[in-house]
Parts: sequence; structure tokens; C-alpha cells
Amino acid sequence: MPWPPTRTHGESSLLARPFRTVRDAIGDLPPLPTTDDPVMRNGKQDLHIRRNPRGTSLERYRAIPEGGNRFDLQRSRPDLTPPCWLNKPTGTTDVMGRLWWGRPAYTIRTEFYKPEKGRYLHPKQHRPITHREAARLQTFPDDFIFEGTKIEIARQIGNAVPPMLAAAIARHVAGLLP
Repeated sequence: MPWPPTRTHGESSLLARPFRTVRDAIGDLPPLPTTDDPVMRNGKQDLHIRRNPRGTSLERYRAIPEGGNRFDLQRSRPDLTPPCWLNKPTGTTDVMGRLWWGRPAYTIRTEFYKPEKGRYLHPKQHRPITHREAARLQTFPDDFIFEGTKIEIARQIGNAVPPMLAAAIARHVAGLLP
């Protein structure tokens, strides 16, 4: 297989196809989550699961602009910044990060509902992304049914190879076969 692979999206790609942005993936969902646990409604699984953050967490979320991260929190609200971050002025830049509407999402991992684990704050709402939003960012269709508790479902979403990536790999491999 050729490495690195030919770019498929972006201005420098062969066909100059646009990237799928966060807005493309989740922009049509209700701005606020709709449930506390995974539930079936009218034959569809509602995974737009809300969290119940402490007041301090909400203040932290509000201090981080679109595309920002823990360093923005340190600059604007050092009083809300955990000492472990204050004592480490370099390092991970996606921790407590907020997504951008106009860019592709970062990698979705198993604890995407915890913004202290990565770039998992909603671009505009002061909250972490929901399970439905994470599933869409991973390219799962809305009619895909996940099984288990919300933590088990988060693991399924975060550990998955995104379906659209799996399909692209399969097409590429199939094209290499005699």
C-alpha cells in the first residue's frame, strides 16, 4: 500500500473535496441534550445524553472559547485551574479543549463525555459532547443501535473504527486485489 496515502479531502487533495466539519456532523441536533440515559423513542435510540456538571466545571467550560483549551482557562481564570495544570505549563493541548464548528473533529476516545480527557467540549454550548454527537463524529448513522449502559456505549463509540473510514479502507484494499 502506498504510504503516506493520497489525501482525499482538503484544498491540497486531488479532488479538493471539503472536510466533514463538526457542524456538518452535529449541527442539526438540538443544542441541549435530551435524556439522562440511553433510551428508545419511536424506534430510535436517544443518545443525546446530558451530564450533570458541578458549578465549578460549568465556570471552566464558560472560560474556554471555541477552539480553546486548558491554557485559555489558565490565562483567563487561573482561580479555576487545577493546580496540576498550573504546575505544568506545557504539554497536552487538547485537554479541556473545545471543538471548532468549521473543522473536522479530533479523535473520539472512550471517555469523550469527560472534557478533562481531551477536546470534547461542544463548540458553542457550555457542555461536553453527548453520546449521539460522538457517534456522529465517528460517522455512525443515527439508526445504529448500541447496546449496554451509557459507559459501555461510550466505549463502543470510542473504540470503534469509524464506519466511513472502514468503508474507505475496504474499497482501497478491494481495488488492490486481482
